[in-house]
Amino acid sequence: MSDIIDNALARADARAAREVRVDYAKLNSMVKRQRTALKRVAKTGDAAKIAAVVKSHVAEWDAPGAMWPDDWADWERTLNDALPWQQQVDIRDL
Repeated sequence: MSDIIDNALARADARAAREVRVDYAKLNSMVKRQRTALKRVAKTGDAAKIAAVVKSHVAEWDAPGAMWPDDWADWERTLNDALPWQQQVDIRDL
């Protein structure tokens, strides 16, 4: 075959080898634990503490084999509700 196709096939094989499958049972357990932690820290009303918790959760979601939960906006809303009026933070920026 041509070099272009051979190189593309080699890159596809390398990408597949690096790919980490999502462990949904582990992910569901992680998100359940995170929801509990978010509810607990939200009761403090301290934006800095909430931001620290949300930042750690986002880092876990961004890890290989993980993914963002469908209700990720709850984390962003909780943080933004603790911030001063008309101030918002995109949790991807934490």
